[in-house]
Amino acid sequence: MRCELHCQVRGTVADFAVFLSVAIWTLIDWAIGIDTPKLNVPSEFKPTRSDRFVQRLMQNILFYKA
Repeated sequence: MRCELHCQVRGTVADFAVFLSVAIWTLIDWAIGIDTPKLNVPSEFKPTRSDRFVQRLMQNILFYKA
């Protein structure tokens, strides 16, 4: 019975290993105050280039959505 519980805990930790790793290292970065580069997220969602192809594609997508 002890092995079953141990294996179940290991499986649960393994399922959330990536999330736990990111969360733990983010907390360590925040707590220690390491100067690491952060991702700059734009305030609005738009294409980086203003091509006619992209504009036509967006119009077609909006047409099919309606």
